[in-house]
Amino acid sequence: MELRFVASESTFDYFASTQIYLERHGKPVAFYSDKASIFRVNGSDTREGGGPTQFSRALSELNIDIVCANSPQAKGRVERAHLTLQDRLVKELRLRDLSTLEAANAYAPEFMADYNERWFRFVAGNSPEEHEVIQPFIRTTAQFGGAVRKAGEVRGRETKLGSLGASISYERLDYSSLFFNDTTVATELGESEQETDSIAQQIFAPRNTLRLNLMVGVQALQFIQRRGLTTLDAVEDIPLGVSGGLMLGIAAPVLGTTDSYVFAGLEGFVGVELSRKWLAVLRGSFESRRDYDDNAWRDVFGTVEARGFWQLSRRHTVDIGALFSAGWDATVPFQLTLGGGEGVRGYSLFRFPGGARAVVSVEERAFLGSIGELFDVGSVVFFDAGRMWANEAPFGSNSRLRASVGVGLRFSTPTESRTTY
Repeated sequence: MELRFVASESTFDYFASTQIYLERHGKPVAFYSDKASIFRVNGSDTREGGGPTQFSRALSELNIDIVCANSPQAKGRVERAHLTLQDRLVKELRLRDLSTLEAANAYAPEFMADYNERWFRFVAGNSPEEHEVIQPFIRTTAQFGGAVRKAGEVRGRETKLGSLGASISYERLDYSSLFFNDTTVATELGESEQETDSIAQQIFAPRNTLRLNLMVGVQALQFIQRRGLTTLDAVEDIPLGVSGGLMLGIAAPVLGTTDSYVFAGLEGFVGVELSRKWLAVLRGSFESRRDYDDNAWRDVFGTVEARGFWQLSRRHTVDIGALFSAGWDATVPFQLTLGGGEGVRGYSLFRFPGGARAVVSVEERAFLGSIGELFDVGSVVFFDAGRMWANEAPFGSNSRLRASVGVGLRFSTPTESRTTY
């Protein structure tokens, strides 16, 4: 958000606000606006036949598009922001006894900082005495690369493949400036403001990394077909065999990075058919960085998952899984939570942060039938249990063993679709 108080809405004031926004946040792809005359020519009898306005012409020179919404409902996020400005901002000004343009503009940066970072949620828990601190950071990533593949002899549904590629990846990490102002966070980090700032500079400093990568991959897989293994009534191609990949990367100051390290990442997959009714899958991934300055391997992260599928019949499947994830000696932002997509269902994504997590699950899925050719309908009953360990992670906690049980409905559309909801 960029906010300024002015005597009247004019093109020159929009120019000034846009300049401040661009200098602070950079150039966006496009601006989304209403159909005010500053953004587009609305008159039907204009001699030029409705050409660009001064403001839209200036944006065009900067290669920034402007999209004019046809209704307030079409730009809902903007309208929700307007409600904040027309309600919350007015109350904040009244509470501070601000009644002049100068005084309001002096307060505007404080209000914008609070609004722009409001989405950061970093303290969770059931009470002020029992809290968990969630690391709030923005991760911006981009990657570009390519690879060549060499296929071996194809025998039926069996494939052997090797690949070699290279890529360049970019990553930027930023923390909320309000994070360290929270009293709970300050208490967790240290007793004094000076100590808090010192720790923050060491652990939570912004990072800017550009890395060159080399990638190697191999696979020897055979695909078999099963109906309703993870879907409701669709025929699926199930991979059996082995595959693996290795990535080596380097980040150095010459690439304009704040970090200097060698990166190594490894991932693997194994799938086996134990019997006609039993399938098992094992997959894992690991990565680490070797810092030039410390000459030591740090930021070691790993995940191992094992799953077994017991297909009692076409309509019933039991899915048994175990997942372990952890990080060691982390110098980059790293934090797991007990809840969320890969955790214990029923627990919030913001609860029980830590550095190591183990989860086991048992799920019984049933296909109930079809509704014409529109829907497949099924049921699910699950049991999850898991635990979180602090494991040297910032703000890490030990959750003890937690569990949840639940039932639900599944459906897919159209019938025999591989996409299940």
